[in-house]
Amino acid sequence: MSLNTLITDPATGAKASIDPSKTKGTPNALVVANRDLYSYENAVKFFTHPLYGFNLARDFTTGGGSEECVHNGLDTVCWTAAALSGPWVFNSTTEAHPPSSQSIEGATGHLDTASLTRGSTLTLTDVNSLEGWIYLTSWTGTKQNIELHFYLAGNPVGNSVLLSNYVNTANVGNWQKFTIPFTDFALVGLDVDELQITTYDSGVGGISYFLDDIMITFTTGGTGLGTQTFTCIPDDNTWLYCMELNFMLADAISAIQTDSTMHKIDYNSFMGLTLESGIIYQRIVKTEIDLSLTVKNLSDIIQVPGSNLKTAWYETEMFLLFNVKFLQPIELRADRADELRVILSDDYSDLSMFKLVIGGRYIDWNQYLKEQLNKQT
Repeated sequence: MSLNTLITDPATGAKASIDPSKTKGTPNALVVANRDLYSYENAVKFFTHPLYGFNLARDFTTGGGSEECVHNGLDTVCWTAAALSGPWVFNSTTEAHPPSSQSIEGATGHLDTASLTRGSTLTLTDVNSLEGWIYLTSWTGTKQNIELHFYLAGNPVGNSVLLSNYVNTANVGNWQKFTIPFTDFALVGLDVDELQITTYDSGVGGISYFLDDIMITFTTGGTGLGTQTFTCIPDDNTWLYCMELNFMLADAISAIQTDSTMHKIDYNSFMGLTLESGIIYQRIVKTEIDLSLTVKNLSDIIQVPGSNLKTAWYETEMFLLFNVKFLQPIELRADRADELRVILSDDYSDLSMFKLVIGGRYIDWNQYLKEQLNKQT
């Protein structure tokens, strides 16, 4: 037996009903609205570093620090290359990163693996990053990737990393640099003697690529800070909802557009800087990389949906504010170690200002529980 139920607003006497005029589009349905149960507070969070604060206008290169060649296409003697599975070519002349004349041509089968082995154990003291160059000729689906994993005496050590988190996989037909902090490998201070490269292609489409000038860089003897990671992390016992990201940039820009009073800014550079590795922006959820984007020039920012640009200048000094409004708030939860981070490996020290700041709101769960207890008493 069915029951007829009426939903009535006690204040106005209005009754909920189906709109009979709806004849096209989505089916008729009863729409129910609710109000937020929680009390939110406004949040302004800078991307920060425990040593360098929120000032990103610094030199994050190794500044001439020492390097160890892992492989450069057999142009010089580095680590010994061998194919564990698949048709790898370790001295390919099809593509090579200048000034090299040879590169590694990656095998394209699923789980094809190459081994690069050192003649002796390497202790990763004062280590900075694994750097190299990749040339993609095809990356057509979401189930393609390239995994890098270090080994010691035939056993894997540390974490494996996926190269898609450090390069732009849509940038086909160009050499692009990748820089992976050794903190991401969880290998700082440990020993390694081998690097394995594995191709993943378990979906529709295909992947083909070349690798060159693979190096391990160290901060020893360098003048730069080396690769550094700046983070935006929710406070303890809070959930942070990031609603917008602001790039704050300033520099001395002297060039003026012809027949204009406006400053001339090259959208294909980063305030006049040429970035090799670029700004690697990542979202971390439950300690795993959930999203990764690479910014190498100003157009990479402004092309993101929800972006807008504001400018101001005084004489020869130009200030730019890129405001990126997220289409949906990004939730960062302290209880699962979520964070946003940027990895910087280039020299930004010529900029007058470079800061990244998040605007949003947060829930303080300690405060919420106190409010619920007060309501009960």
